[in-house]
Amino acid sequence: MDAIKKTPVRTTPDAPLFVISVARTESRTYAHSKIHSPHISHNGGSMKFRCSLFCTVLFLLPFCTLQAQQNVKLSRLGANLGLVDFAGYWGTSILLEGSADFGRLTKDIELDARLGLWKRKNLRDIILGSGIRYHFEPGTLPFQPFAGGGISLHFFNEKGSSDTEIGIDLRGGALIKYDEQINFMGELTFTLGDRAEQLSIKAGINFKLH
Repeated sequence: MDAIKKTPVRTTPDAPLFVISVARTESRTYAHSKIHSPHISHNGGSMKFRCSLFCTVLFLLPFCTLQAQQNVKLSRLGANLGLVDFAGYWGTSILLEGSADFGRLTKDIELDARLGLWKRKNLRDIILGSGIRYHFEPGTLPFQPFAGGGISLHFFNEKGSSDTEIGIDLRGGALIKYDEQINFMGELTFTLGDRAEQLSIKAGINFKLH
């Protein structure tokens, strides 16, 4: 027993203790990160909600501030039918859309809004958008070209899971005036965004209300 007590402590038996100590430390670190990860995700979701709320206010602001102007009012209603390219699946989603024109802000600039819906398999996107169109002089053309932009909110639903995304719309197209009451329209819209990025081509008709 005395020989055992006087023998210097060997380093080899200590190695497993060191490994165990490191393993326990890493285990505690991993457990700590797992406990706090929902909190990080919650903060990200809260920030996304605030951004969505802010953009919603920006979306409604033109209608609130311009309501007092006599030349800005609901003037036309329309319906559009188109195809959507989303995540590389071109033409697999049919777009149904209703549109509303709110008159001219100036001689060439018009304010409008749209409500659309497309669905592909288990994924659905409800689109609420607002924007402006700049109408070019047609000259000798049989149609009036336009270009514009706007902002859109995309309410995605996939297998019961919902998400709201913000998109920036770049638009171009043409109007064909049939008579004083009816216009035909064709438009190409490219939406920039994280998950909201998509390309749509559509055609439709709108009717003058007043």
